[in-house]
Amino acid sequence: YSASDVYRKRKCRHSDGYAQSIMGRENEMNTRQYLEQVQDSDRKIQNKIQEEYRLRLLATSISSFSNGDKVQTSGGKDRVGDAVTRIVELQQEIASDVKELAELQMKVSGDINDMENSMYSSLLHKRYIEFKNLVTVADEMGYSVQHIRSCHGKAIEALRKQKHFES
Repeated sequence: YSASDVYRKRKCRHSDGYAQSIMGRENEMNTRQYLEQVQDSDRKIQNKIQEEYRLRLLATSISSFSNGDKVQTSGGKDRVGDAVTRIVELQQEIASDVKELAELQMKVSGDINDMENSMYSSLLHKRYIEFKNLVTVADEMGYSVQHIRSCHGKAIEALRKQKHFES
C-alpha cells in the first residue's frame, strides 16, 4: 500500500459485509464492472432511442419527398417501409432492454442496500444507480470530494468482499 492508501484506510470505516452466493456471470467480473453495467445498459437504451428518433425523421423526410413529383428510379426499394420496419424493431428492442434494465437495477440496488455500512451504501447508490458524479455525491452527503473519493474506494472494496468478486 502507498502512504495515501494507508491514510484512506484510517479515514474511512471499513465494512466487510456478509458472504453471498454468486450467480450467473457475476463471478466473471470485478466490482466496478458489476456496478457500471446499470449505467452501460441505460446508455445503450438511450442510443437506441436516439437511433429510433433519427429513423423517424428520415422516414418523415422520405415520405414528404416522395409525395411530390414522381421520379423514375431504378431500385424500386421501399425506403419508408424499411425505415418503419427498423423503427418497429427498435421499439421492441427498447421495450425488452428497459425491462432487463429494471431487473438489473433492482438486483444491483439490492446488493448495495445489503451493505452493513450505510454511508457506503448511500454513496454507491448515488454513484451507480442515480448516475451522479462524485462531486455531486460529496455535495449531497455533506463531505469533501477527497473524503468521498477515499470512501468510494473503500465502499467498492467492501462490496467486492461481500459479493466475492475478483480484485
